[in-house]
Amino acid sequence: MSPMVGIRCRERAMMRTPLHYTCDGHRTGAPCRRIVLLDHGIKAEVETILLVEDDASVRQLVSLLLRDCGYRVLEASGGQEAIAVSDASQHRIDVLLTDVLMPLMHGPDLADQIRARRPAVRVLYMSGFVDESTLRRLTLRDPSAFLKKPFTAADLKQTLRCLLDGRPER
Repeated sequence: MSPMVGIRCRERAMMRTPLHYTCDGHRTGAPCRRIVLLDHGIKAEVETILLVEDDASVRQLVSLLLRDCGYRVLEASGGQEAIAVSDASQHRIDVLLTDVLMPLMHGPDLADQIRARRPAVRVLYMSGFVDESTLRRLTLRDPSAFLKKPFTAADLKQTLRCLLDGRPER
């Protein structure tokens, strides 16, 4: 029986897999100084984020952060474009990460339309201009799935990971 190892990839969920390796000292009996993991077709599933932000510089920065964490990112600058991207995508969309206040279509309205097409999608709202009364008025379904701008990369990673894992935020 192969030993098991937990592999964490770029802040992603832990994956357990049999460990297959070679050791540079296996022929001489010397202690191992270098272990080489052998690729046996292990493939982690990539989670897909549909990022909707009307400010191009914010969208570009958030997209870069998400890609650096290993997520597949689909981008849109507004609601209608996001619906078109969602409809055209062959990938499962795990999270809709959307600004709350955008021209033509606000985030909650967009979330309703995306959920009508993809009921399993989770929603994470972000905004720099929303207070508690506005959150209630906009009838956000899950106020805990909200990031106030400006946020840090760590805040984004933690909130997104908790949302994907179905855990409450700390």
